Amino acid sequence: MPDTAVLPVGDATLPPTGTYRLAGCVLERTPFPLLHRRIPTHGGSLSIGDETTLTLTDLITATVTVERRRRMRVTGWLDLRGRRHTLRLTARVVHVDDDGLVVAATGTAVASGRRRLRIETAMEFTR
Repeated sequence: MPDTAVLPVGDATLPPTGTYRLAGCVLERTPFPLLHRRIPTHGGSLSIGDETTLTLTDLITATVTVERRRRMRVTGWLDLRGRRHTLRLTARVVHVDDDGLVVAATGTAVASGRRRLRIETAMEFTR
């Protein structure tokens, strides 16, 4: 299988209820086309339950809603450089197994009176 192949998703939208820790994350902002800047992350978690929440330490606090199979909406806050941005991402589950999941998301972050930032991320969560 080539390195760029997408991992199988299976039938599950999300793994069972519980808290999953962030195992790896690539989070980038794109203020202008073709210009990407990586945002460092320092841990986080995805809590799946009656209300599913996503937290990246000192960076993102968001609520996750499943819209349809393998598609999710992430809404919340991105704290970046001392400013709070309204965060809206569309996410999809690209891999699920018994111990975790991989999520890819894109969307926007907007601070009051500021230019809209495009956000792209891939996150892996494990038990």
